[in-house]
Amino acid sequence: MSAAAGASGLPAGVFAPHVSPDDSVLSRLSRCGVRATLQALAASGLVEGDDWSACGVLEHEVDGKNRLPAAWSGGTAPGADWSRPADAAALKAAGLPDATVGTWHARGGWLRPARLVRALLAHPAIHWQGRSTVARLEPVSAPDGTKQWQAYDSDGTVVRVYESLGRATATALATAIPHRAAWRTDMLERRVDADGALDADAAPADLGAVALRPFEIATFVLESP
Repeated sequence: MSAAAGASGLPAGVFAPHVSPDDSVLSRLSRCGVRATLQALAASGLVEGDDWSACGVLEHEVDGKNRLPAAWSGGTAPGADWSRPADAAALKAAGLPDATVGTWHARGGWLRPARLVRALLAHPAIHWQGRSTVARLEPVSAPDGTKQWQAYDSDGTVVRVYESLGRATATALATAIPHRAAWRTDMLERRVDADGALDADAAPADLGAVALRPFEIATFVLESP
């Protein structure tokens, strides 16, 4: 499998911010995404006009509703440099009638996603490894003392145990599943210590002495040999 073999493998894609009458969190977040995309494109070494273009995007509001905030209707209004009602020239260029309701996204554009992905991966600190399942991410300490993220694969079997009587108990787990170690984890399969606190360096769990709180669902990952 090569990089950008899924949805990013499309020949071309369009990007534009989301708009809403109340300029919702989603709308504001989407503008951040467009800004980050433009910054990544500018720094990628890709050729503007061939690999991407911030040419602007016309969104046809097919239901006839204007979704822009009311304060954005003027050319000098807040947000007008991002999105504004489409003018007659933009509508005509798209072959739409003058009465069409549309939104012009001045910072929208198009790109070739696969080329951008390959450009972003062409970094000395990045190694592409396809066909790999990531089961969990855990923070680890790098040699220089900084915190980094370690990706762990799904090489193991997940076992969940439920205490159904509503009282603290101790039990033992026996299994015929081959494994070289057992790790107690949370529901997201992140390693925890005996008290349930996240701990990437926790010692392997002792399946012969498993303590359970009332109604607890305990998770264990049996690491394949």
